[in-house]
Amino acid sequence: MVAVEFAVLLPMLVIGFLFLGVTAVRAQRQLDVEQIVRAGVEPAIRDPGQQEVQARLNAAAMEKGYTLWTGPVGPAPQVAPDQLFLSAVRNCACPGVEMERDCRTICPNGRPTIVRYLLRATYGASVFDERLGRMLARMNLNLGFPVLMVQRQVIVR
Repeated sequence: MVAVEFAVLLPMLVIGFLFLGVTAVRAQRQLDVEQIVRAGVEPAIRDPGQQEVQARLNAAAMEKGYTLWTGPVGPAPQVAPDQLFLSAVRNCACPGVEMERDCRTICPNGRPTIVRYLLRATYGASVFDERLGRMLARMNLNLGFPVLMVQRQVIVR
């Protein structure tokens, strides 16, 4: 009797612990990616320029041991598994005008130019995440393992 109960419960326990482990790893990745993007917010507030903010994002990712995506870059890059894509985009505009302009120009209404940074991080789901997602989908547990994305906007002035 005990052997039958154990045989019934064991697969459910294994799947439960496996899911718990994967969820914990994904939560840690999410926290890491959030911290990496936050590391870029501080220099963005000081407005040292787009290259320095990008360098700080890259340094923060390397400190945490992430591999940076070096493939083609676009609005929504297809990041390889277990790689991190980081971008820091700086743009300027006049208050009340949506059109971007050169950051060194003065607005026509005499108001100061607004400088904005858009910091993005995209982490490609690991091969293990994708396989586990397909396995759970076959068992009608369609939880999915999406790519992690974090985005922050910093308005300097």
